[in-house]
Amino acid sequence: MGGQTSMLALKDYSEEQTTQIIMYERKEETSPTVGNLRLTNGQTTIGELTFTSSNDKMLIEEIFVKPSYRERGFGTRLLKMAEEIAAEHNLRQIYLKPSPIDNVNLEALKDWYRRRGYTPSIFNLMKKPVSA
Repeated sequence: MGGQTSMLALKDYSEEQTTQIIMYERKEETSPTVGNLRLTNGQTTIGELTFTSSNDKMLIEEIFVKPSYRERGFGTRLLKMAEEIAAEHNLRQIYLKPSPIDNVNLEALKDWYRRRGYTPSIFNLMKKPVSA
């Protein structure tokens, strides 16, 4: 593989300056951009979001927050960071496929995305236009 991996962003998100989102991007000449956002607290990974972007769209392939950190806003932070990246790169639409894990109810997960502005789309995807 002739691709490169580079750290694109390092953002502090908490008042204590200990929670960071780190973005890594891998871009190969013939493939879309692949990114990974990692939310950490010191050496502990709290959650991750993986995406692919191509043309004017971003596809969020996976978003995961460790069970002990759920319901504290970390998933929302990851999602907002992905939305900011999409806006910075002039993308027009974000798609994702809700995939329940760890006994999370699919309908509850869809409701979580709906509350964050995502609407049903084709092929069991949800979508949201990118805000400028």
